Amino acid sequence: MNLKKLLSLLLIFCMIFTFAACGGRVKDDDDNGRSSKTSSEKYDEDDEDNDRENKKDKDKKDDEEDEDDDKEEKDSDLGKKDKDDVLSNYNEVDLPVSYPNDIFPIYKNARVWIAFADKSSGNETFNVSAVCKDNVEKVNSFYKDIIKDSDDLNDYSMDNIYVYSGKYEGYIFTISCAPEDTDKNYTMFTIMLEKLPSVEALLEKRNEGELPDNYPSNYFPIVEGAAIANASESESDGKVSYSIHIYTDKTFKEILDSYEKAIGEITNKSKSSSTSNFSLSGEAHRYSFEISGYKTELDGIDLVEYWIYLYPLD
Repeated sequence: MNLKKLLSLLLIFCMIFTFAACGGRVKDDDDNGRSSKTSSEKYDEDDEDNDRENKKDKDKKDDEEDEDDDKEEKDSDLGKKDKDDVLSNYNEVDLPVSYPNDIFPIYKNARVWIAFADKSSGNETFNVSAVCKDNVEKVNSFYKDIIKDSDDLNDYSMDNIYVYSGKYEGYIFTISCAPEDTDKNYTMFTIMLEKLPSVEALLEKRNEGELPDNYPSNYFPIVEGAAIANASESESDGKVSYSIHIYTDKTFKEILDSYEKAIGEITNKSKSSSTSNFSLSGEAHRYSFEISGYKTELDGIDLVEYWIYLYPLD
């Protein structure tokens, strides 16, 4: 190959390499001199933008899912806490409107799950059951302090079960405390009450008798405020005897003093009095008489039940 032909071939190769090197870049016709991008470059950048947007969306979605998971976990924890709480096993109810909460209060933060009042027996009764998050010793101490000055107080406690009964502030009560079945750190307690009638109401209820027309009430009166449960008379050979059955809230001394004052002078007088009964007998105003009685209890109220017997003298 001659030199001329060789130079021609070299020139052709140089031109080919020059075009190959410049073929990937074209000048922009815009005046701002910025380079335009090839469709391949634009596609690559769009992919990058989309990837960034998709990544943002994914990150946002992941954050939202994490928040939802956290919320579900919190709700689950709260639900588990409620489920573990013994109190949640008991449906709370309201106390009866007339329940004497000022006298027999419900232990602090206790949940009352049984509460009803009833008057079918004549006297109003209450039955309340509750559970609280305190041990039985604390609950027992609370109620024991309330009833410490009760009348006829009885203590039936044994082991960790405490039971008391008695009369307090116009009520007959029974109070019991025991550990809750499923958790000994909780206490179940029950309050049963029966409202006592007033003395006046009870005596009025018992006042069913009426004195006979010729009964000598000026000498053998019925003590003030007493109830005549029964009164009878019987006649034999023209002579009338009397039997009077009476209830009163007066003491033995008040009763005896009242009759001694009303009767005046008494022949063959006999008088006795103890903690449980009394008696006064003798002769006066053409009668042989006996007045005697003893302590009794009606509807939870302490009364004195006594009789007057009058027999005409010959």
